[in-house]
Amino acid sequence: MSIAIQKYNHRRAVIGLLALLLLAGCATPVKTEYDREISYEPYRSFAWMAPLRVEVEDPALDSELLDRRVQRLVTEALTEAGFQQTDPETADFLVTYRSSSREAVSGGTGLSIGVGTARRGGGTAVGGGLAVGGSRPQTVTTLMIDIIDREQNMLVWRGWRESDRRQDRYDDSRLKRLIEAIVAEFPPERE
Repeated sequence: MSIAIQKYNHRRAVIGLLALLLLAGCATPVKTEYDREISYEPYRSFAWMAPLRVEVEDPALDSELLDRRVQRLVTEALTEAGFQQTDPETADFLVTYRSSSREAVSGGTGLSIGVGTARRGGGTAVGGGLAVGGSRPQTVTTLMIDIIDREQNMLVWRGWRESDRRQDRYDDSRLKRLIEAIVAEFPPERE
């Protein structure tokens, strides 16, 4: 294999690894809270419960348009997971959601690490940096999905994820990925 091809393959591998690290660093993990005392195995069917309306400053979060999109995407994700949508009177569990946003101050400090290699001189270089600056405001948006046992009228599972990126938080493809990530955690695995 020629040196040019080796350099190209090495460069592609390093760029791919850095891209994965950047994406992993930006992803906020899904958080869940659930009742560990009950069995989730009997849950086979679901129905929608009206979302709790809370007055919010962001008009996009208090919108029938967003409501329909979220319900459609959650329904698709639950159906793909093997649950069946049915009437509220016969469903095993009810689903609802809420979204909120809050302003948070992000510190201007950060740590970055870079790794690289060199062929001609041989060797490896590791570099780092610490950025220090002022704080900046950012909007943190949270999407929370609740699962309620219909017979007991009791919250049994909650999944949520926060996002600090404002410009694309209402994008359909991003909202779909967000909902799929949350729904993928239901039902919880037995410990």
